[in-house]
Amino acid sequence: MSNEQPDEQIHAIHLPRLNVNEDTAIVVGWAVDDGEKVGPGDIVCTVETNKAAVDLEAEAEGFLRHRIQPGQECAVGQVLGFVTERPDSPLPEPEDVAAPKSAASPEEARPPRARATLKARRLAAEFGVDLDQVKPQGVIREEDVRRFVESAEPTAGPSEKTGAGKRYAAMILGTGSYLPERVLTNNDVISIANINSSDEWIRKRVGVVERRFAADDEATSDLAIQAARRALDAADVRPEELDMIVLATTVPDRIFPGTACIVQGELGAPNAMAFDLPVMCTGTVYAIDIVRRYIEDGSAESALIIGSEVYSRMLDFTDRNSCIYFGDGAGAMVLGRAPAGEPGILTSYVQTDGSGYETITAPAGGTRMPASIETVQHGLHYFQMKPKHVWEFATRAFPRAVRTALERANLTVDDIDFLVAHQANINIIKFGMDALGIPMSKTYTTLDRYGNTSGASVAITLDEANRKGLIRRGDLVVLVAFGGGLAWGSAVLRWTGG
Repeated sequence: MSNEQPDEQIHAIHLPRLNVNEDTAIVVGWAVDDGEKVGPGDIVCTVETNKAAVDLEAEAEGFLRHRIQPGQECAVGQVLGFVTERPDSPLPEPEDVAAPKSAASPEEARPPRARATLKARRLAAEFGVDLDQVKPQGVIREEDVRRFVESAEPTAGPSEKTGAGKRYAAMILGTGSYLPERVLTNNDVISIANINSSDEWIRKRVGVVERRFAADDEATSDLAIQAARRALDAADVRPEELDMIVLATTVPDRIFPGTACIVQGELGAPNAMAFDLPVMCTGTVYAIDIVRRYIEDGSAESALIIGSEVYSRMLDFTDRNSCIYFGDGAGAMVLGRAPAGEPGILTSYVQTDGSGYETITAPAGGTRMPASIETVQHGLHYFQMKPKHVWEFATRAFPRAVRTALERANLTVDDIDFLVAHQANINIIKFGMDALGIPMSKTYTTLDRYGNTSGASVAITLDEANRKGLIRRGDLVVLVAFGGGLAWGSAVLRWTGG
């Protein structure tokens, strides 16, 4: 009997051609961890070009092995990863592995199920469409879903009317914000910080002139309550009428309970469920994505979204990479059901790339690194950021988030009347607007006066633009944010004068 082991079967996952005119694509993310077991038909990763996005599937049973990192651009035919028989199998050189050939058809290899591009799946979810009903065989594409929706409800379209599967449309009823009274100029920050910088450098490289810091007796919940009350007044909604309160913050009053619970109690909103959403700078957009779905399916009638941050308590004033950027503040908006015929929030898009979690972080204070004398002495509970990595990420995420949301709503950049961006850095905002071909006259910034207020910045800036009359009824408005996580997203809405 021979002791030789049979040659191991290794299947390569190649980048397919997604569009006839594009020879490259970006790996958006892996759906399965490296070394995790997969089977035929399991979605393993998502790849995206400027015009298409597709979920790639494993064609064999085994263990997925990553070769390409999320965010990396690859050429058509390039090997993205392997499926091996063992989780620790040595990997061959990509050029030594032929493209996998399945002996059986997809229908024979796995149970029948709807095969669809990522965009088709997203659009189907937007309309509440069952993909199995769209097309009996073959790959379902975005245009297939649109045709199905049009045939089922000819007068409806995602861009202007409530989509199939939505009982109601959600809209912004009112906005509010609160900024602490204490003002610190760039020179004030430099004078209290042990950093080598100047007012001119900060203005030019970041765009901040001054920022607000909370008073010693002000916490995240205090700012949130002030902004919430102003939004409720603007919306003419009483606290007891609220069904939901979602608080976007990464600097809560305490580890638990959630700061949203404190806000709910102080506002007197006994009928509202309340929870925190710690998605950093993208928190308000994530909250919109969640809340609108509750309103659309009838689970909620009115909801309060708040972004509130007190980053001044988390800053290391010896670190120029962080302390010059941030300020404290809170913004809020009340969402509710739109009257018949009002489109309100048309769609939203959110995405995460957890492989970049170290880009913006506070290492200590959690279960991975509990607070101790050592962590405090080494400043590990302070906010940490890698500006170069943030720039590279944000300048890609900004235009991609806007375009993706517009595509979901069957709209284009030319349809945008007004855009509110996360106030991270004036040069990121200018870069993103230029990449989209949108003039700066179609946006509004608060960065110069308030600094980067993280998860509160979109809500604060929207409220100020609204109160200044810069957004008119009927305008197509896009909100876009990007930040730690890494996370990014956008929302598209028809302004109704909230």
